[in-house]
Amino acid sequence: MTDSAKPAVADIQAVLTPAAVRQLQVIQTALTLSVLLFLAALVAFWAFSAPADHSGSELLPLLSIVHAFIAFSTYSVSTLLYNMQFAPDRLRSLLVFPDSSGSTNGRETAEGFLGLFRSALIIRLALFESAACFGLVVCGIAVASGVITTQPEYWFNTTTTLVLLVFSLLTFPTRERLQWIFEEKLGQRVPS
Repeated sequence: MTDSAKPAVADIQAVLTPAAVRQLQVIQTALTLSVLLFLAALVAFWAFSAPADHSGSELLPLLSIVHAFIAFSTYSVSTLLYNMQFAPDRLRSLLVFPDSSGSTNGRETAEGFLGLFRSALIIRLALFESAACFGLVVCGIAVASGVITTQPEYWFNTTTTLVLLVFSLLTFPTRERLQWIFEEKLGQRVPS
């Protein structure tokens, strides 16, 4: 993005309102909490269930391997798709909103970037969430079949839930973090 096309610092700060930041925080919290609630239900089911007959447990080793493959694949794909949202052509497409003088409207460019970031956030977290949910389903099968009590290593399938939680905490959207992302992706220095 050329210097003349970059939104001004004031434009960037104007779109990072408390409501806009809160919206991103709610999205991230909701996508993370849904998986944590699934985990809580799974643990409750395990704690209060009677011993089972181990039926259906023959697929657990294969499902655990598939889960590992899905996890590594989705983490790679999520990074790729997240960065694709900020490809130069996508950023240039934000500049299609000229003001009455024919120059780029910085406020609309900043709002467009915030929309791109929202989409990127949802895409990335949805992929992390899918890996975590698959791992919890594998654990659910192990709990339902009673295998989890004799082979607790199947709890390892919950690590993708832990990865989602840690990732969500480390990347939780704050005004400062969003300003840094604007700076990084748009090449614009935004003071704190």
